[in-house]
Amino acid sequence: MIIKHQRFDFCFQHLCELEINYRYDNLKLFDKIADICKNIEILELYFFSPPHNINVDYSLSRLIREQNQIKRLYISTSCMRKFDFSENFKKAILIHSNSLIDYTSIGKHNLNSLIQKFQNLKSLTLYDGDTKNLKSILLPNIQEVCLNIRHQIFLLDFIRNNGENFKSLKLYGQICNEYLREVTESIGKCCQNLRLLSIPYHEKDMEQQLSQIFNNCNDLKSITFSHSIYYYTINGDKISTILNQTLPKNLNTIIFKGEVTISDNSLESLMNSWEGPRPINIKLFSSRHLGLLKKYQDLGFLKII
Repeated sequence: MIIKHQRFDFCFQHLCELEINYRYDNLKLFDKIADICKNIEILELYFFSPPHNINVDYSLSRLIREQNQIKRLYISTSCMRKFDFSENFKKAILIHSNSLIDYTSIGKHNLNSLIQKFQNLKSLTLYDGDTKNLKSILLPNIQEVCLNIRHQIFLLDFIRNNGENFKSLKLYGQICNEYLREVTESIGKCCQNLRLLSIPYHEKDMEQQLSQIFNNCNDLKSITFSHSIYYYTINGDKISTILNQTLPKNLNTIIFKGEVTISDNSLESLMNSWEGPRPINIKLFSSRHLGLLKKYQDLGFLKII
């Protein structure tokens, strides 16, 4: 085994980043790393079965406890069922509650209940699991947030409580129009320091909310639109009209994920009135309108990325 290699200690004593694919036969490896590695700052843990083996749970928890400062934590579990990590494991994670600045969670498990303790967190990414405990939480240093909107029933409260600190907000997932309008409105009211925004979009009754974002978020440089429901085609002309009415001064990138329709007339009108950076970066995930975009790229108005 590698842990018996005569140079193992020398090679791994300065390890600062570690990725672990959890298996029951990793016990000796966890113990060895815990003995010699004290400066792991980036830890990625992939679990394909719950850590019910008490010896392995103890060794992995000890490995985490022995580190001086874990700054970035990535937890991935199977989405098929909920994982319940032991109290011993959670206590080991909490040792690093003050040093953690980046937390990513994939799957359903009980570690997300600890997020309220990560007061120095700057980046938060949550996939799948619902985290009702964040409803009233304050994260004073948070800057980057990525969430599946379909799973986050706390989102409106979370945005109201923390939105003024957001620099980047990425929301994705299919959701009903009414809730999407409420979320979009809260972004325009509470997230006025945003520089990057990615949101699901549905044209119905969202003009006012989207206009509010462009009018209030003066630092916004990049916006991405994704479909809010399956097989939905984004109305690029509608978005172009809103841009024409608001003329955001710093916006330099627009990305359309999924199918989009856009006309020559709307692009010409936008080009003639545009006061922001030129060329403006445009990205499509479809080749449907590439010919039209190339026309306006040749005119110097936009750049296809």
